[in-house]
Amino acid sequence: MKYIGLFILVQLFYTKAIAENSCNIIDTVTQVTVFSDTTIKEKPQQKLLLSVDQLRYSPQEVNITQIGAGYSIKGKNDHLILKFNNAFSGHDYSAQLFSEYYHNFSKKDYINILLAGSDGKFFPAFIAGFSNFFVPGKGWELQAGARVYAPKNDSRSFVFPVGVSKQIDKHFFGYTLYMVEQKKQLSFVNNFNYRYYFKGDQFFSLNYGIGDRYNIFQPENVTDIPASKMNTQTVNALFTTPVGAKWNLELHFTYEHYKDSKSDKDFNIYMPGLMVSRKL
Repeated sequence: MKYIGLFILVQLFYTKAIAENSCNIIDTVTQVTVFSDTTIKEKPQQKLLLSVDQLRYSPQEVNITQIGAGYSIKGKNDHLILKFNNAFSGHDYSAQLFSEYYHNFSKKDYINILLAGSDGKFFPAFIAGFSNFFVPGKGWELQAGARVYAPKNDSRSFVFPVGVSKQIDKHFFGYTLYMVEQKKQLSFVNNFNYRYYFKGDQFFSLNYGIGDRYNIFQPENVTDIPASKMNTQTVNALFTTPVGAKWNLELHFTYEHYKDSKSDKDFNIYMPGLMVSRKL
Protein backbone atom coordinates (compact mmCIF):
# COMPACT_ATOMS: atom_id res chain seq x y z
CA MET A 1 0.00 0.00 0.00
CA LYS A 2 2.52 2.51 -1.22
CA TYR A 3 0.33 5.59 -1.09
CA ILE A 4 -1.49 4.99 2.20
CA GLY A 5 0.81 7.43 4.02
CA LEU A 6 -0.09 10.22 1.62
CA PHE A 7 -3.75 9.30 1.97
CA ILE A 8 -3.61 9.60 5.79
CA LEU A 9 -1.91 13.00 5.58
CA VAL A 10 -4.66 14.26 3.31
CA GLN A 11 -7.33 13.11 5.76
CA LEU A 12 -5.56 14.89 8.64
CA PHE A 13 -5.61 18.06 6.57
CA TYR A 14 -9.40 17.76 6.32
CA THR A 15 -9.77 18.32 10.06
CA LYS A 16 -8.18 21.77 9.73
CA ALA A 17 -9.78 22.89 6.49
CA ILE A 18 -12.85 22.08 4.45
CA ALA A 19 -13.56 18.91 2.68
CA GLU A 20 -16.88 16.15 -1.97
CA ASN A 21 -19.45 14.71 -3.84
CA SER A 22 -21.90 16.52 -6.00
CA CYS A 23 -25.30 17.67 -4.75
CA ASN A 24 -26.61 14.38 -6.11
CA ILE A 25 -26.16 11.74 -3.39
CA ILE A 26 -27.21 8.46 -4.96
CA ASP A 27 -24.68 7.48 -7.63
CA THR A 28 -25.71 8.21 -11.16
CA VAL A 29 -22.54 6.67 -12.54
CA THR A 30 -21.29 3.35 -11.24
CA GLN A 31 -17.56 2.74 -11.20
CA VAL A 32 -16.45 3.34 -14.77
CA THR A 33 -13.58 0.86 -14.66
CA VAL A 34 -12.96 -2.30 -12.68
CA PHE A 35 -9.88 -1.44 -10.63
CA SER A 36 -8.60 -5.00 -10.58
CA ASP A 37 -8.59 -4.98 -14.39
CA THR A 38 -6.67 -1.71 -14.75
CA THR A 39 -3.63 -2.17 -12.51
CA ILE A 40 -0.27 -1.55 -14.15
CA LYS A 41 3.11 -3.22 -13.68
CA GLU A 42 5.37 -0.33 -14.66
CA LYS A 43 5.92 3.02 -12.96
CA PRO A 44 2.87 4.67 -11.33
CA GLN A 45 0.52 6.42 -13.74
CA GLN A 46 -0.10 10.07 -12.83
CA LYS A 47 -2.87 12.30 -14.19
CA LEU A 48 -4.13 15.86 -13.78
CA LEU A 49 -7.94 16.20 -13.65
CA LEU A 50 -10.23 19.12 -14.54
CA SER A 51 -14.04 18.90 -14.35
CA VAL A 52 -16.88 21.37 -15.01
CA ASP A 53 -20.55 20.73 -14.18
CA GLN A 54 -23.60 22.98 -14.53
CA LEU A 55 -26.52 22.17 -12.20
CA ARG A 56 -29.93 23.68 -12.76
CA TYR A 57 -32.65 23.23 -10.16
CA SER A 58 -36.32 23.75 -11.06
CA PRO A 59 -38.88 25.20 -10.62
CA GLN A 60 -36.94 28.10 -9.05
CA GLU A 61 -34.27 27.86 -11.81
CA VAL A 62 -31.29 28.10 -9.47
CA ASN A 63 -28.01 27.52 -11.35
CA ILE A 64 -24.85 26.21 -9.70
CA THR A 65 -21.54 25.89 -11.54
CA GLN A 66 -19.04 23.35 -10.20
CA ILE A 67 -15.37 23.41 -11.19
CA GLY A 68 -12.96 20.80 -9.87
CA ALA A 69 -9.21 20.30 -10.21
CA GLY A 70 -7.38 17.22 -9.03
CA TYR A 71 -4.59 14.69 -9.20
CA SER A 72 -4.67 10.92 -9.71
CA ILE A 73 -1.87 8.42 -9.16
CA LYS A 74 -2.29 4.72 -9.88
CA GLY A 75 0.22 1.98 -9.15
CA LYS A 76 0.17 -1.80 -9.24
CA ASN A 77 -2.13 -2.22 -6.24
CA ASP A 78 -3.20 1.32 -5.27
CA HIS A 79 -5.08 4.20 -6.83
CA LEU A 80 -5.42 7.59 -5.10
CA ILE A 81 -7.58 10.49 -6.36
CA LEU A 82 -7.48 13.96 -4.77
CA LYS A 83 -9.74 16.82 -5.90
CA PHE A 84 -10.48 20.39 -4.89
CA ASN A 85 -14.03 21.32 -5.95
CA ASN A 86 -15.51 24.80 -6.19
CA ALA A 87 -19.16 25.79 -6.58
CA PHE A 88 -20.53 29.18 -7.65
CA SER A 89 -24.10 30.47 -7.68
CA GLY A 90 -24.74 34.18 -8.03
CA HIS A 91 -22.49 35.84 -5.46
CA ASP A 92 -22.20 32.70 -3.30
CA TYR A 93 -19.13 30.45 -3.26
CA SER A 94 -18.40 27.08 -1.69
CA ALA A 95 -15.39 24.74 -1.66
CA GLN A 96 -14.84 21.06 -1.00
CA LEU A 97 -11.89 18.69 -0.58
CA PHE A 98 -12.44 15.20 -1.92
CA SER A 99 -10.38 12.00 -1.78
CA GLU A 100 -10.94 8.51 -3.08
CA TYR A 101 -8.60 5.55 -2.55
CA TYR A 102 -8.56 2.04 -4.02
CA HIS A 103 -6.44 -0.85 -2.82
CA ASN A 104 -6.21 -4.11 -4.74
CA PHE A 105 -5.61 -7.05 -2.37
CA SER A 106 -5.68 -9.59 -5.20
CA LYS A 107 -7.19 -10.14 -8.62
CA LYS A 108 -10.42 -11.10 -6.85
CA ASP A 109 -10.67 -8.55 -4.03
CA TYR A 110 -10.30 -4.76 -3.76
CA ILE A 111 -11.64 -1.93 -1.61
CA ASN A 112 -12.68 1.68 -2.09
CA ILE A 113 -12.50 4.41 0.60
CA LEU A 114 -14.17 7.80 0.17
CA LEU A 115 -13.67 10.87 2.40
CA ALA A 116 -14.84 14.42 1.68
CA GLY A 117 -15.75 17.60 3.49
CA SER A 118 -16.80 21.16 2.79
CA ASP A 119 -18.21 24.34 4.32
CA GLY A 120 -21.70 22.89 3.76
CA LYS A 121 -23.13 25.53 1.41
CA PHE A 122 -23.31 23.64 -1.90
CA PHE A 123 -21.89 20.27 -0.81
CA PRO A 124 -22.62 18.07 2.21
CA ALA A 125 -20.43 19.11 5.14
CA PHE A 126 -18.99 15.61 5.50
CA ILE A 127 -19.05 12.39 3.47
CA ALA A 128 -17.39 9.07 4.28
CA GLY A 129 -17.74 5.68 2.65
CA PHE A 130 -16.27 2.22 2.32
CA SER A 131 -16.98 -0.48 -0.29
CA ASN A 132 -15.59 -3.94 -0.83
CA PHE A 133 -15.57 -5.48 -4.32
CA PHE A 134 -15.22 -9.20 -4.96
CA VAL A 135 -14.40 -10.51 -8.46
CA PRO A 136 -15.10 -14.27 -8.55
CA GLY A 137 -14.23 -14.53 -12.26
CA LYS A 138 -15.91 -14.98 -15.64
CA GLY A 139 -16.83 -11.27 -15.76
CA TRP A 140 -18.77 -11.20 -12.47
CA GLU A 141 -18.27 -8.62 -9.71
CA LEU A 142 -20.03 -8.21 -6.33
CA GLN A 143 -20.13 -5.05 -4.19
CA ALA A 144 -21.18 -4.18 -0.63
CA GLY A 145 -20.54 -1.00 1.33
CA ALA A 146 -21.72 1.80 3.58
CA ARG A 147 -21.65 5.61 3.39
CA VAL A 148 -22.65 8.51 5.58
CA TYR A 149 -23.73 11.99 4.40
CA ALA A 150 -23.86 14.80 6.97
CA PRO A 151 -25.35 18.13 5.82
CA LYS A 152 -24.50 21.22 7.83
CA ASN A 153 -28.07 22.06 8.90
CA ASP A 154 -29.88 18.74 8.64
CA SER A 155 -29.79 15.19 9.99
CA ARG A 156 -27.26 12.71 8.64
CA SER A 157 -28.17 9.94 6.18
CA PHE A 158 -26.73 6.44 5.83
CA VAL A 159 -26.55 4.71 2.44
CA PHE A 160 -25.81 0.98 2.03
CA PRO A 161 -25.08 -0.12 -1.57
CA VAL A 162 -25.23 -3.79 -2.57
CA GLY A 163 -24.53 -4.62 -6.20
CA VAL A 164 -23.76 -7.25 -8.79
CA SER A 165 -22.40 -6.83 -12.33
CA LYS A 166 -21.46 -8.97 -15.29
CA GLN A 167 -19.29 -8.19 -18.32
CA ILE A 168 -19.93 -10.11 -21.54
CA ASP A 169 -17.45 -9.30 -24.29
CA LYS A 170 -17.87 -5.55 -24.90
CA HIS A 171 -21.10 -5.30 -22.87
CA PHE A 172 -21.32 -4.53 -19.14
CA PHE A 173 -24.53 -5.01 -17.11
CA GLY A 174 -24.81 -3.85 -13.50
CA TYR A 175 -27.44 -3.61 -10.76
CA THR A 176 -27.06 -1.82 -7.41
CA LEU A 177 -29.62 -1.60 -4.61
CA TYR A 178 -29.18 1.46 -2.36
CA MET A 179 -30.73 1.11 1.09
CA VAL A 180 -31.10 4.66 2.47
CA GLU A 181 -31.64 5.22 6.20
CA GLN A 182 -33.06 8.70 6.87
CA LYS A 183 -35.14 10.12 9.70
CA LYS A 184 -35.43 6.64 11.25
CA GLN A 185 -36.96 5.25 8.06
CA LEU A 186 -35.51 2.89 5.47
CA SER A 187 -35.96 3.64 1.76
CA PHE A 188 -34.76 1.86 -1.37
CA VAL A 189 -33.35 3.07 -4.69
CA ASN A 190 -32.65 0.68 -7.59
CA ASN A 191 -29.91 1.51 -10.10
CA PHE A 192 -29.42 -0.24 -13.45
CA ASN A 193 -26.23 0.32 -15.45
CA TYR A 194 -25.31 -0.61 -19.01
CA ARG A 195 -21.93 0.07 -20.59
CA TYR A 196 -20.57 -0.62 -24.06
CA TYR A 197 -16.83 -0.63 -24.74
CA PHE A 198 -15.91 0.50 -28.25
CA LYS A 199 -12.18 -0.14 -27.82
CA GLY A 200 -9.70 0.23 -24.98
CA ASP A 201 -10.79 3.06 -22.66
CA GLN A 202 -13.49 4.36 -25.03
CA PHE A 203 -17.01 3.48 -23.85
CA PHE A 204 -20.59 4.67 -23.47
CA SER A 205 -22.52 4.22 -20.21
CA LEU A 206 -26.23 4.57 -19.42
CA ASN A 207 -27.71 4.51 -15.90
CA TYR A 208 -31.30 4.46 -14.71
CA GLY A 209 -32.30 4.79 -11.06
CA ILE A 210 -35.75 4.60 -9.45
CA GLY A 211 -36.99 4.53 -5.86
CA ASP A 212 -38.33 6.50 -2.88
CA ARG A 213 -36.41 8.59 -0.38
CA TYR A 214 -36.25 11.84 1.52
CA ASN A 215 -34.01 14.58 0.24
CA ILE A 216 -30.50 13.95 1.59
CA PHE A 217 -29.00 17.35 0.90
CA GLN A 218 -29.95 20.65 -0.70
CA PRO A 219 -27.72 23.71 -1.36
CA GLU A 220 -28.36 26.78 0.77
CA ASN A 221 -29.96 28.73 -2.09
CA VAL A 222 -32.39 25.93 -3.04
CA THR A 223 -35.39 26.47 -0.81
CA ASP A 224 -38.42 24.57 -2.11
CA ILE A 225 -37.37 20.92 -2.20
CA PRO A 226 -40.23 19.05 -0.46
CA ALA A 227 -39.52 17.83 3.07
CA SER A 228 -41.62 14.67 2.66
CA LYS A 229 -40.52 11.41 1.06
CA MET A 230 -40.26 11.68 -2.73
CA ASN A 231 -40.49 9.30 -5.67
CA THR A 232 -37.24 9.65 -7.61
CA GLN A 233 -36.09 8.75 -11.12
CA THR A 234 -32.58 9.41 -12.43
CA VAL A 235 -31.14 9.02 -15.93
CA ASN A 236 -27.43 9.46 -16.60
CA ALA A 237 -25.51 9.12 -19.87
CA LEU A 238 -21.71 9.19 -20.10
CA PHE A 239 -19.20 8.90 -22.93
CA THR A 240 -15.46 8.80 -22.41
CA THR A 241 -12.65 8.50 -24.94
CA PRO A 242 -8.91 9.05 -25.24
CA VAL A 243 -7.96 12.19 -27.18
CA GLY A 244 -4.39 11.78 -28.33
CA ALA A 245 -1.67 9.91 -26.48
CA LYS A 246 -1.99 11.69 -23.12
CA TRP A 247 -5.46 13.27 -23.00
CA ASN A 248 -8.85 11.77 -22.09
CA LEU A 249 -12.28 13.39 -22.43
CA GLU A 250 -15.48 12.50 -20.55
CA LEU A 251 -18.89 13.98 -21.38
CA HIS A 252 -21.90 13.31 -19.15
CA PHE A 253 -25.48 14.43 -18.60
CA THR A 254 -27.78 13.70 -15.65
CA TYR A 255 -31.51 14.27 -15.28
CA GLU A 256 -33.26 13.74 -11.95
CA HIS A 257 -37.02 13.80 -11.49
CA TYR A 258 -38.68 14.02 -8.06
CA LYS A 259 -42.37 13.82 -7.19
CA ASP A 260 -43.58 14.77 -3.72
CA SER A 261 -45.64 11.86 -2.39
CA LYS A 262 -47.91 14.22 -0.42
CA SER A 263 -48.48 17.28 -2.63
CA ASP A 264 -47.81 15.57 -6.01
CA LYS A 265 -45.45 18.46 -6.82
CA ASP A 266 -42.69 17.84 -9.37
CA PHE A 267 -39.08 18.87 -8.91
CA ASN A 268 -36.27 18.40 -11.45
CA ILE A 269 -32.48 18.70 -11.65
CA TYR A 270 -30.44 18.94 -14.88
CA MET A 271 -26.67 18.50 -14.88
CA PRO A 272 -24.49 18.50 -18.02
CA GLY A 273 -20.74 18.35 -17.50
CA LEU A 274 -17.35 17.23 -18.70
CA MET A 275 -14.02 16.07 -17.30
CA VAL A 276 -10.61 16.31 -18.97
CA SER A 277 -7.57 14.37 -17.76
CA ARG A 278 -3.95 14.44 -18.88
CA LYS A 279 -1.25 11.89 -18.17
CA LEU A 280 1.96 13.29 -16.69
